[in-house]
Amino acid sequence: MQHYRIMKLDTTPDPMAATISAPAHFPLPDFPPEIITHIAGFCTDHRLGLPTVALNTHLAAVLRRPSLIAARGLRRFKYPTSALIAECVRFPADVAVVRILLDELQRRGGIVTPDKLEVAAYRGDNDLLLLLLHRGAPGFDRALAAAAQKGHKATVAVLLAHRPKEDGFSTACETALKLACIYRHYGMVKMLLEAGATVTRDTIKELEMKGCDKAILEELQRESGLVVGIRPGASTFSWVIWSVMELSKSYVA
Repeated sequence: MQHYRIMKLDTTPDPMAATISAPAHFPLPDFPPEIITHIAGFCTDHRLGLPTVALNTHLAAVLRRPSLIAARGLRRFKYPTSALIAECVRFPADVAVVRILLDELQRRGGIVTPDKLEVAAYRGDNDLLLLLLHRGAPGFDRALAAAAQKGHKATVAVLLAHRPKEDGFSTACETALKLACIYRHYGMVKMLLEAGATVTRDTIKELEMKGCDKAILEELQRESGLVVGIRPGASTFSWVIWSVMELSKSYVA
């Protein structure tokens, strides 16, 4: 008969094994900037790659480099134009980042769509507006209308200084004038009239129906030399009706 000796297992904990199996924690700021930059380049949920609260002053300065922000935007979005609009809607936009994205868009054979210029004008971001104008961005008419609606006089001045040499300017200027009148930007009205915005009887009648202020309507008549009968009290009543109609449109949309 064979006898087998039972081996006893040593269950004494090994301190080295516990140390090896324990999870290791490496604070992000302890890594070299090159490694952090490389890691953040693949983190596209945040504009700087990492949450701002996780960054110290040095890291924030490194990750705010325009080239890195542009690279993350191009990695996050499928098309350069999407990365471009995401940067343009920031206020104020980082012009250095936008310039890099414009270069990349051009390199890929893409075109700048009119919405970029319109966004810059609507926000009153004149530095971005100038960059886009110098790059030949289209959409002058939409941009002028947006700036006039918001009452950005400095932005309108920039646009008028870079007006296109084409027949569409008069139409764009007239549209902007109507918006400035409707939204009661008195200084803007005078600026656009001096720029050559035309006023007709139909223009004055249309503005009256949309609730334009009586003082503005009288100013338009003086500047144009036209005499158009304005009904007393019609301005306020028409303004209420027009506002309700515009609000209804927004709900339907």
